Amino acid sequence: RAMAGLLAGFFGSSSSVASAASSASGAASTSRGGTLHHVPSYSFAQLQQLYEKLFQFRESDLERSGGGDAVVETVRQITEALIWGEQNDTNFFDFFCEKSILADFIRVLGLRRAPKKVKVQLLQTLSILVQNIRRQTSLYYLLSNNYVNKLISMPLDFGDEEILAYY
Repeated sequence: RAMAGLLAGFFGSSSSVASAASSASGAASTSRGGTLHHVPSYSFAQLQQLYEKLFQFRESDLERSGGGDAVVETVRQITEALIWGEQNDTNFFDFFCEKSILADFIRVLGLRRAPKKVKVQLLQTLSILVQNIRRQTSLYYLLSNNYVNKLISMPLDFGDEEILAYY
């Protein structure tokens, strides 16, 4: 239940989680006790497309009005796919490591011009990954390569309760 609450808080209401997962992944629907449940499934090709989308963002894209919205959505979908992959296909996290996506997340988090919503999303993502990754090698990757040190030394607005909550 705590995990469901965490994910619902991260992704919004449970219906928006199912809706987002369904639209992003072509989710299948199952019925349990008369309640419709969406079971997301992801493909490696979808994760690669999300990475390409993320890779194309530039710092100047964040400065435009609403520019951070697309970044937030892309990061959210990548996170959702990684958590799914952790339980269903280890190639997802291997791709995440191979492409150094975590380094990109940390780099964007440190951009002074990145909107607060982008920074909050990235902090949420890091928190969710650390809490949900179960493979020892995946957790080792998250906690190695100086990423944690960079995060700790990063100048963030600790006066902002939303930033502080996910830090």
